[in-house]
Amino acid sequence: MKILKYVLLVGFLGVILSSCLSEDRNDYLVYGNLPTVEATVIGEPKPLGQETEIEVTYKTSNSCQTFVDFQSMKEDGEEKTLKIAVVASQRSGDDCLQKEEFKKQTLKFKPSTSGVYTLKFWSGANDQTPTYITRTITIPTAEGAE
Repeated sequence: MKILKYVLLVGFLGVILSSCLSEDRNDYLVYGNLPTVEATVIGEPKPLGQETEIEVTYKTSNSCQTFVDFQSMKEDGEEKTLKIAVVASQRSGDDCLQKEEFKKQTLKFKPSTSGVYTLKFWSGANDQTPTYITRTITIPTAEGAE
């Protein structure tokens, strides 16, 4: 009797779990970068230890692209030069509408040292060479610090 209960339980769970699976097995999710079209510092750059907000406008090409996060990396050999990209997910499926839209997200920039920073926002590629929108901002020393 215990074995029969176990078999029924496993069978029941199998039916429930398999019914939750998508019937369209062609749907998938990929990640990539979306081109930046504008980057603007909101207000004045904040002193060291505070977040400076930068409004980033980027372009989507269809209704299935969704903002995920910003990715930044230091440029080779340059401590205060950062390459920044808008990372998005792209869902597949027949319900994706092809339409260009401009959307905005706020990047919260909080470096560990004061000074002049060069921020290079990925804006696409020209003949497979990356292109950037470059912004230079100066992060002042925190008040009272020397």
